Amino acid sequence: MTGNDSQHDQADKLRQRAETTFRDNIARSPEYEAATPEETQRLLHELRVHQIELEMQNEELRRAQVELDAARARYFDLYDLAPVGYVTVSEQGLILEANLTAATLLGVARGALVTLPLSRFIIKADQDSYYLHRKQLLESGTAQAFELRMAKKDGEVFWAHLEATMAHDRTSGPGPDGGRHRALRVVISNITEHKQLEDTRAFLLQCGHPVSGEGFFEGLARHLAQVLGMGYVCIDRLEGDGLTARTLAVLNDGGFESNVTYALKDTPCGDVVGKTICCFPRDVTALFPRDAALLDLKAESYIGTTLWSHDGRPIGLIAVIGRAPLVNRGLAESIMKLVAIRAAGELERQQAVAVLR
Repeated sequence: MTGNDSQHDQADKLRQRAETTFRDNIARSPEYEAATPEETQRLLHELRVHQIELEMQNEELRRAQVELDAARARYFDLYDLAPVGYVTVSEQGLILEANLTAATLLGVARGALVTLPLSRFIIKADQDSYYLHRKQLLESGTAQAFELRMAKKDGEVFWAHLEATMAHDRTSGPGPDGGRHRALRVVISNITEHKQLEDTRAFLLQCGHPVSGEGFFEGLARHLAQVLGMGYVCIDRLEGDGLTARTLAVLNDGGFESNVTYALKDTPCGDVVGKTICCFPRDVTALFPRDAALLDLKAESYIGTTLWSHDGRPIGLIAVIGRAPLVNRGLAESIMKLVAIRAAGELERQQAVAVLR
């Protein structure tokens, strides 16, 4: 039964009760017994007018209910399904209210968030920053914007941008002195992708002229493994025949392996050559069953990119392998494209130095 059907039933029941009461009053009241036909007619007219007024009022109530339902739906869309998390926090730091996005960001059911301290989801190393900004907001009333690392309930860490303001339209209840505590409104945005791209740019700048040369590709391999969360990184130089590659840096679970020359045939690296990006988010071992190295690594995901010379020739490649499905393909591809330009330039520089020697 819909809300409108229920309201109609209530109006009908109310009308029946009113008619019953009216008949009982007529039966009991001597005034109605002594009424003239003209007075009875006038009374009936007034009752009909009053009945029309009630029906009009009921219609207004139904219209107001429809508008209220629409407003609630808009509130749900704008608040609960917003692309950022909204939490209202008490002066003591306890969560009073949260939208669905915030619950998803923190990996906790929405109802379970209430009364938990927001600091529980901030990693220990960044909690001092959070307390400092909260203190400044409470003392000055000035909005605070800052970045820190947060952890979901399952332990997954992500970078967050927080904007905190005073929630003037909301208080957290009476205080011990009879006053009311203030509340804060905090907007939480997940900026992990932005930070990872920013870290990659910073890494490439730091690996500029002073550090360039020996050790560059090892540093790049270590950075890619960390930022992409994948355990195996291989950076290669293509040999003259185009059918083989010579590794420049091979990182496997944090340790570097010896450089080798290997054939590209029947490997995902063979698919990479000549392409800007080649990505297999899952089941890479099943796609290349003849690649024994993938089987040994228990590989699940793969992403690679070609290194191009200044005149448009493929001269190398970078391959990154994970033992779990690739979660964020777009981010991984953006990072690989970013490092490929700098890595290709470094490879050409090293080749030029070797020729001069």
